[in-house]
Amino acid sequence: MAAASDPGSRPLLDEPRLATSLAERRAGSAVGRSMLLVVVCQLVDLITFNLAVQVHGTGGELGPLGFVYDLGGFWAVAAVKLGLVAIVLTVLARYPWGNERVQRNVAVAVAAIGIAGACTNVLGLRAITLL
Repeated sequence: MAAASDPGSRPLLDEPRLATSLAERRAGSAVGRSMLLVVVCQLVDLITFNLAVQVHGTGGELGPLGFVYDLGGFWAVAAVKLGLVAIVLTVLARYPWGNERVQRNVAVAVAAIGIAGACTNVLGLRAITLL
């Protein structure tokens, strides 16, 4: 075994730091995947919203996006939606959560909102085609 003063030896104190660094990278990648999930789910909601509005108009939209669509069309809705997603992603990245699990859970909740919106859009499209 090499002596502690040997330049080729690695001090034992680096091992916990290395383990912490590995845990931080794993947590960071999980948060990154959660944030990607937010983006994908919200984009799916935006796309299905556009399809539903093209077929049915804005009358079936329960939220304020129907009003935004009436004022400025699809690109106004896209700008509002992407702006809100950018704010959420900034908060997820910058807020000092203290616990990565809470951060991931918030991201998953925001993603679930996007999926719920997409599901209602698709169900609205499907209901009309069945009638």
